[in-house]
Amino acid sequence: MTQEEGVFYPIEGYAGVWLRLMIELIDTSIVIVVSVLCIGVGSVFVLVGFIPAGESLSLTIVVSLSLIWFGYFVLLKRSKLGTVGYRIGHTKLVNLQGNNPSLYCLTLRLIFAVIGPLNILLDLLWIPGDPCQQSLRDKFAHTYVIKRDSKVAGRGKIVFRRYSVWGWNLLFQEVDPTAKPKND
Repeated sequence: MTQEEGVFYPIEGYAGVWLRLMIELIDTSIVIVVSVLCIGVGSVFVLVGFIPAGESLSLTIVVSLSLIWFGYFVLLKRSKLGTVGYRIGHTKLVNLQGNNPSLYCLTLRLIFAVIGPLNILLDLLWIPGDPCQQSLRDKFAHTYVIKRDSKVAGRGKIVFRRYSVWGWNLLFQEVDPTAKPKND
């Protein structure tokens, strides 16, 4: 398979909006609890005198939280183990070719998740209307959230599609199931 072609799955093979919402709630809750614990431990270190208070503490907290979020939502999600939410939901994240997404794609996807509640609300509206149940951050990152036991339904050419979202004109790469790859 070339970079110009990708795979698609049967509609029931994609994780729908409610499954994805459950996964997001589980994973976000876990990361928030770990983050709060990290801040608590950092506060204890300040009280004991291991870390000086002030700007260095703020920097330490920001770096620690960034590492926690990156480690969970990028490194763990990319691993075979997967996040707790993905394991409970029996799902996995793949790129347009059906392979494990790159660190770059997962980092880009995390950046859009950090935007916050607006992104989650937009996802709740967007996912049900998308044929591949992709959120906008999935479209930016060229990823699908699929059920673990999903089998590829076919291959198609990767094409560019235009979307208008809240006055923004966006161009995304997608697999077109009707456009056959060159070598077929």
